[in-house]
Amino acid sequence: MFADRHIPGSGIPSTVTDAGDSVARLLSPLLADGVDELAYFGGQPELSASRERLAGYRQALKAARLEEGTDWVAERDFQRESGYRMMADWHARHGRYPRALFTASITLLEGVLSFIRERHRLREAPQYLLTFDDHPLLDCLPLPIDAIRQNSAALAEASLAQVLALLQGEALAERDLRVPASLNLRRLAV
Repeated sequence: MFADRHIPGSGIPSTVTDAGDSVARLLSPLLADGVDELAYFGGQPELSASRERLAGYRQALKAARLEEGTDWVAERDFQRESGYRMMADWHARHGRYPRALFTASITLLEGVLSFIRERHRLREAPQYLLTFDDHPLLDCLPLPIDAIRQNSAALAEASLAQVLALLQGEALAERDLRVPASLNLRRLAV
């Protein structure tokens, strides 16, 4: 039984956040309002969570009929240092921040914010910051950061229900469960 991971074709049951859908729901309104540059900083491409979050990003671009820029997507791992490095690399290549930036985890966002604070004391930054994962501290920052809030309780409950059913020898109604996420929109207007 996998919780928060899915390996297609493995036959092993899983419970995951519906990442692709939630990323597309977060990004689509921004793109519909005319944002024409949206960078994506992600984790290990071999992980199901990474693939699904990137798929949601690309789904939103496709729906907006916006072609992905050649260097808009950067992936490393989900460590804070990787977020810092990807932001430093982007800024070095372009001499500016992307207009909008989506990070595939809050740890990557931490690295991005660390770079922005170190370099520009948060006075310069992407016009729009968005992330997968939410934390109450994001409410306290001077930059509005829209976030995807996973339903951890529902993930745990669904995972436990699957494990208990398997232990009791019951057939699972669904082997791969997707739990919806909610959006925490902090910016006042696009």
